Amino acid sequence: MFTLILNGFADLYPTMALRYFRHRICRRHSLAFYAELLTAAQDHDPPAAEALARRVMAESQALWRRWAEAHGEPA
Repeated sequence: MFTLILNGFADLYPTMALRYFRHRICRRHSLAFYAELLTAAQDHDPPAAEALARRVMAESQALWRRWAEAHGEPA
């Protein structure tokens, strides 16, 4: 089921990724996420990785909404 859901969005991901990562703040945000995720992995700390992923997802959504509103794009 999960694979079917992902495949249904296959065409959407590249388009949205290009729009999201065109902004320096979004690229920095993702880079910081992966650095923190690496630390959690090296520390063998799955709860920290989960908390990080949840926090960063919420922050990424907020970044996207702010950018979309500022540029008249659908969020």
